[in-house]
Amino acid sequence: MVSSAGSLDLERPGVNGDVATAFTYNGDGTVATIVKTYNDGVTTATYTKTFTYTSGQVTGISKWVKS
Repeated sequence: MVSSAGSLDLERPGVNGDVATAFTYNGDGTVATIVKTYNDGVTTATYTKTFTYTSGQVTGISKWVKS
């Protein structure tokens, strides 16, 4: 996978680390966020992508935000 704006490439060859992915959902069952937590054995980083909707249709997807 090639990193580009909005992409998140945490599983790179030669890098020992674990990526856990979690989803949160809105009341109507649509995806609110995707949360990826990366641990390389030394540090842990969390990245979140947020989805916005209008009338049930996706109208916005954020870039990955590190928290």
